[in-house]
Amino acid sequence: MPFLLGEGLGGGIERVALNLVNHFDYARYNIVLVMFSKKIEISDIWPPDIKVINLLYMRRRQFLKLVLSLRRIIEREQPGFLLSFGFYANVISVFSAMFLKAKPKIILSSHCFHRQEWAYEKWLKHFFSMMMHYSYRHCDQIIAVAQKIKMALSQDFKVPPEKIKVIYNPLGIAEIDKLKQEEAAHPFFKKDRSSFVIIAVGRLAQRKRFDILLRALSLVASKVDVYLLIAGEGELLTDLQLLASNLGLKNRVDFIGVKKNPYCWIAKSDLLVLSSECEGFPMVIPEAMA
Repeated sequence: MPFLLGEGLGGGIERVALNLVNHFDYARYNIVLVMFSKKIEISDIWPPDIKVINLLYMRRRQFLKLVLSLRRIIEREQPGFLLSFGFYANVISVFSAMFLKAKPKIILSSHCFHRQEWAYEKWLKHFFSMMMHYSYRHCDQIIAVAQKIKMALSQDFKVPPEKIKVIYNPLGIAEIDKLKQEEAAHPFFKKDRSSFVIIAVGRLAQRKRFDILLRALSLVASKVDVYLLIAGEGELLTDLQLLASNLGLKNRVDFIGVKKNPYCWIAKSDLLVLSSECEGFPMVIPEAMA
C-alpha cells in the first residue's frame, strides 16, 4: 500500500503527486493520501479511488501532535512505503515511523532549495535544521527534482550522494493537450482582441515575487494594452490586491484563484511569466511548453 503525505500539496507539488497517483496500478495498490494543512479543496481533484485522511484541525507548528496522529494512522493502515512531499512533511514522516515494529519504507521528496526557503521562513531554519539533518539521514531514500538540490542536501545534511536519486517531475503531456482545449472564459479574453494577456501561476507567497511582476506591469501599462491574470491562492492575496490598486492596475489585473484546469488559461494567454526568486523544478514552465 503506497502512503502519500503532504502539507496541503498546493501548487506544483500537488500536480506532481496527482500525476503519480493517476499512474499507480490500482489492481496492485491501495493509495492512502494524508494531508495536514488546508490549502486546497481536494474533493474534486483527486481520484475517487484513493482514501483521503485529512488532519485539517492540525496547525503547522503542532509538531508532536502531528507525529503522534500520523503514527497511529501508519499503525492502522500498515503501508508498504510512505512518500512525503515538502520539508515539513518529510520530517513528520521520519519521526512518526521511529521505533515502529512494522515500519514502512520512508521515501522523502525535495522539490525546492531549503536554503532559499530558510531565507523566507526564519523559524524553519532555527527550529527545523537539526530535525531535517536527522530525518534526511535516517530515511530509506530521497528524491530530488534537480541536481543542485541533490548537491545542497548532501552538503548541508551530510547525506551520502548515493542515497539521493534525481528524478525530474513527471509531465502528463497527453492529459495537458486534452485539458488545454477546454474553454477559459474571462473578460480579458475578448473576441478579436488586440490587447496582450499575461498569466502567472503559483502560490501567493513572498518568494514567488508577484510584487515585482506587478511593478513591472505598471511600467508598461501606459504604453501597451496589457492585462495580467494571476492564478493561485496564498497569504499575500490582500497585500497584492492592494499593491495592484495603488499602482493603478485595478482594471488590468485579476486574481482568479486556484484553477482545477490551469492549462486552458495558459493556452489562451499570450505570455506566461515566472517571477519567482528561486525554484527547484518549476512545473508551470514545461506545462506551458507542452
